[in-house]
Amino acid sequence: MESINWFAILLATLSSFVLGFIWYNPKVFGTAWAKAAGIDMEDPEARKGMGKIFGMAFLFAFIMATFASYFLYNHMGSLEEVLRVSGLYLGFGIIAMNTGVTGMYERKSLVYILINGGYQIVSLMIFGLIFYAMS
Repeated sequence: MESINWFAILLATLSSFVLGFIWYNPKVFGTAWAKAAGIDMEDPEARKGMGKIFGMAFLFAFIMATFASYFLYNHMGSLEEVLRVSGLYLGFGIIAMNTGVTGMYERKSLVYILINGGYQIVSLMIFGLIFYAMS
């Protein structure tokens, strides 16, 4: 890997938020996710601390994008290869399976695991698309 493309990493980080706003929208998976997570979105208590949540989520997404960039830039080939590596290997094989293991120990439902795991797969595929486009 030649040098770190911080702009691509920032775009990937921001893309996880854009996807999250769509994915967890009540008209997409938000209602099912909130129910599976045991969160009542009508309860004002559920909205407390959102600044900290978004701040930490940004930091975690930035770190994930940084490490994903190292891995993906070293496996950069065709677009198909980038999507396979980012979506199947990283997204499904590692992140979604970790979400599943953690979710099972936390006694979360399969719906919860599938919604969160699916988000991670798509998010990493978008990371791959961004890194591919900016390589």
